[in-house]
Amino acid sequence: MWYEYVALTRTPTALSRFAFAEIARVLTATTVLAGCAQSPTAVITVVGADDTVPPVALVQATVTSVSHPSLQSTAQAVSLRSGDGGMPGPFPFPIELYIGVDPSFAGDVEITVQALDWNTGAVVAAGSVAAQVVAHDKTQATVTLTATCAAAAPDAGLSCDGSAGDAGGASDTGDAGDTE
Repeated sequence: MWYEYVALTRTPTALSRFAFAEIARVLTATTVLAGCAQSPTAVITVVGADDTVPPVALVQATVTSVSHPSLQSTAQAVSLRSGDGGMPGPFPFPIELYIGVDPSFAGDVEITVQALDWNTGAVVAAGSVAAQVVAHDKTQATVTLTATCAAAAPDAGLSCDGSAGDAGGASDTGDAGDTE
């Protein structure tokens, strides 16, 4: 009986000491690495709309590096408001879009936001602005959407070739490049 008691209360073996040391090493490494974690690089864009923009429930934003135009990050947003016929309701502008980008986007970028027709995917409004992305930081910008000629009363004879009556396209407005 006494031997059973000793067996139950014996000191840890070398193997369990090794396991304890390994757990302590992993916890220390995890703590050190967590301290090295960096903030994400993101572009937070406030999107407004002027009076020419029709109701929209789908927007797409693209951040393009000026120095490397093939470097792009795109995000889409769908309105969460309820609408008719199972479709979402229109956005209540202004809205805020969060676009995560790789730190390699650091530098000058062009932010383009397009409002898309729910049924056809046609661009019905657009706007763009230049900004300065800082790696591992948040960049804030403001874009105002303006109706494109495709959205502006096609029955009125408006053309998209820049002739009279063109409702325009991108609007360069806003506070670009401000960082938090």
